[in-house]
Amino acid sequence: MEAGAVQSFAYEKKGDSAVIWRCFSRDTKAVIPDMLDGLPVTGLAPYAFSAHMDEAELERGLRAGRLHISRSVWMDAAGAGGEQTTSDDAWQEKLSVMSLDDGPREERISTSEMAQLKKLGIPALCGDRLEELELPASVVRVGRYCFYNCGHLGRLSFTGKLQDWGSGVFTGCHQIREIRVQVEPGGASMLKDLLDEVREELLVVLEESGEQSFLMFPEFYEEGVENTPARILETHVHGSGILYRNCFKNRRLDFRQYDELFVYAVARESEEFLVRQVLYRLRSPRELSEKARAQYEDYMRAHLRDFAEYLVRKRRIEEIRWMCERLRVPEPAEAAGAANQAGSVQDGLWQKKDVTMQKNCRGSDAVRQTADRGSLEIFLDLVQEAAGRARYAEAMSYVMDYRHAYVPPAPKKRRKFEL
Repeated sequence: MEAGAVQSFAYEKKGDSAVIWRCFSRDTKAVIPDMLDGLPVTGLAPYAFSAHMDEAELERGLRAGRLHISRSVWMDAAGAGGEQTTSDDAWQEKLSVMSLDDGPREERISTSEMAQLKKLGIPALCGDRLEELELPASVVRVGRYCFYNCGHLGRLSFTGKLQDWGSGVFTGCHQIREIRVQVEPGGASMLKDLLDEVREELLVVLEESGEQSFLMFPEFYEEGVENTPARILETHVHGSGILYRNCFKNRRLDFRQYDELFVYAVARESEEFLVRQVLYRLRSPRELSEKARAQYEDYMRAHLRDFAEYLVRKRRIEEIRWMCERLRVPEPAEAAGAANQAGSVQDGLWQKKDVTMQKNCRGSDAVRQTADRGSLEIFLDLVQEAAGRARYAEAMSYVMDYRHAYVPPAPKKRRKFEL
């Protein structure tokens, strides 16, 4: 959310808690607070962020005093750096000054609040205006169709405290690309229920005990195919996403099962997806077995061109640095020390002459000439070639410096003269 962004909420008091009905903001990101006017926020009402909510019902609730509007908008709109709270007497005095009709006191208050929102130009944050949402740990339930047809919703974060997604909550949400979940020790959450609803390609960030895991979930879709002789409609599933969405046990992600599905992803998913999946898994290796690590590293070594072109195209200099360190051959002293540690071979990719790697390095003459060299040199050549085409000066500079520091020059061939 931008600095100084204004947010206000229409909410309903339910016992000792608050349920949000509507968010008002000029921003496209909604950050749900854990407290509203002294009450913990425990849920979102049906259609809370959908443009299809019955606005007349919202107005009736405000006029009847069943719904309330939080004060945050008034304090923020008064100017940055102002007080964040105000006394009830001062608040009621402000409302009475803004009163626009002579109806009952409850009607007068709600009418002035809605009128002031419109006067300040603060619209309802709903429908296609919503792009990002953060839910606090206090929220345990999200009402049915809460995000119905929020076509631009792209990022969502919640915690393991959430207990219920309402029916159809993500209907019409086809642009969600990133999910962040903060879970308690044990890892149980409502993530699987969300993944069953959202079938598009997703990046999931799991945070547990301060450790983050980045995981890619591929897309899948179902197709109805008519079997005329049998007079039935068969459902054909395309993509490996359905397999990845089933690697959960007791609402906790099974990392071992997730890694075992990589062979299906290789057969069915795009090269760009596989590059992202391998990078994320190796850079956040939570519960990563040695067997799984080896399969990801083998794929990386065999597809260096795909990795180089993707990282240059996305301007991912940090990942380029990481891959160079990953592929670098240790110095003799470093190798001797690493040999005494368990799993030292997996801590760095040794340069090897790999047939599949050489096939993947076909391209310009400059790259072909390095096919008989190690992974690091090949990767540096590929990055330099791609960065030259993309005019990515930062990558070019880094590759040249790294080559000078760690790659020994090729021995010069003795020239022969025949008379």
